[in-house]
Amino acid sequence: MSLPAIADAINKAGVEGEVDVILGVGLPIVNYGILKKKFREYFLRRDIKFNFNKKDYAINIVDCRTYPQGYSALITVFNSYRNLLCNVIDIGG
Repeated sequence: MSLPAIADAINKAGVEGEVDVILGVGLPIVNYGILKKKFREYFLRRDIKFNFNKKDYAINIVDCRTYPQGYSALITVFNSYRNLLCNVIDIGG
């Protein structure tokens, strides 16, 4: 799912040729402390070539910044807050 999203962002930006990409990704808060380093390393790659919607792309994922996901944090404790009015604000980029 990441590559189609990256292709869409490249198209919207009107960028041509090989592209260096910095990703921002989210993890559920219960996994954040344990998995953030491995999750980041999973995405870091160079020389990625793929085709999406009949168009070729060449990218390098040069950095990946990992953040906790707000909504998934609430779901892990939902029963504790079931009878309260609660707002979750997850500001994405």
